[in-house]
Amino acid sequence: MKKNLRFLNRPVSPHLFIYNPQISSLGSIWHRISAIVLILIVVLLTLVIEVVMLNSYTSSYSIFFITSVVQLSSWPNLFLYKFILLFLAYHGMNGFRYIINDLNFLSNTSKFISSFNIIIVLIFLILTLNI
Repeated sequence: MKKNLRFLNRPVSPHLFIYNPQISSLGSIWHRISAIVLILIVVLLTLVIEVVMLNSYTSSYSIFFITSVVQLSSWPNLFLYKFILLFLAYHGMNGFRYIINDLNFLSNTSKFISSFNIIIVLIFLILTLNI
C-alpha cells in the first residue's frame, strides 16, 4: 500500500500576514481595546483621587489638588483629556453602530463599512475642535 504523500506536505499553520484585515474585525478589536483602556482610566483616576483624599491633611488642599489636575492649561493635561475623549468617543459611537447593526438597520456590508468611516471622521472632528 502506497500512502498519499500530498497530504503530508501541508503547512502546520496558515500564514496570517498574507490576508488583508477586514474592517469589521478591526472595528470589533478596537472596540474591545477601547473598553479596556476606559476601564483602566476609570480605575486609575479613582485610585489617584482616593490616595489624594486619604493623604491630605485638610479637605480644601485635596480639592485644590484635584481641580489643578483637571485644569487644561498645561499640555500634559490637555493630551490626557484628548486621549480620554478619543477612546470615549470611539467606544460610544462604535457601540451605537453595533446596536444599529444588530437591529438590522445596516444589513448591507457597504453601509456597515461606510458607517465605520463616518465614525472615524467624526472622532477626528471632535479631537480637532477645541471642546
